[in-house]
Amino acid sequence: MKRNLKVLYLLMVIMMLGTSFPNFANAMTEINEFSDMNQIENEVNKYVVSEGKEVKFNMEQAILDGQSDFILSIGENINTINSAYKNTVSTSNDVMMIPELSLPIWGNWCGPGHGGGQPKDLLDYSCMLHDKDYAKYGYFDCGSDRRLIANINLHYKNMGAVEKGVALAVKAYFQAQMLVNRC
Repeated sequence: MKRNLKVLYLLMVIMMLGTSFPNFANAMTEINEFSDMNQIENEVNKYVVSEGKEVKFNMEQAILDGQSDFILSIGENINTINSAYKNTVSTSNDVMMIPELSLPIWGNWCGPGHGGGQPKDLLDYSCMLHDKDYAKYGYFDCGSDRRLIANINLHYKNMGAVEKGVALAVKAYFQAQMLVNRC
């Protein structure tokens, strides 16, 4: 009988923890800048949505799901990048997004309409190459975006913690944008 009471008491404590801390299990497996890149990308991609030509991160759902601050910061960066691309221009049979303003995202080169000077780090260097590609091939050129993503993948392990978060946001944004642009 005493054993049954102990088991019952333990079950009640577990249930109370579950109702008091609904994200208790998530806290045990919180994704952060030290997590595996594929694991981080899988979590981020759950919340990346396309609306017309725009790519957004569903912040409300990520918060409701109890996502880590690291995942939420990547989402904020995705939404910041998206907000800079509001103007559209019509070409022969397509509508293309162009930068609305110069918006620094990271370093001297990362961000729509933002670029110049020496790259500050590996992500900034990748953004510089991407900007130079865009100058040569045009905004949202599929090859330019593929090369940016490849450079991020190549240099990711050598990036700093905060740099990794921004790099993953840039990567997620352009991967989704490539789908929107039918690359």
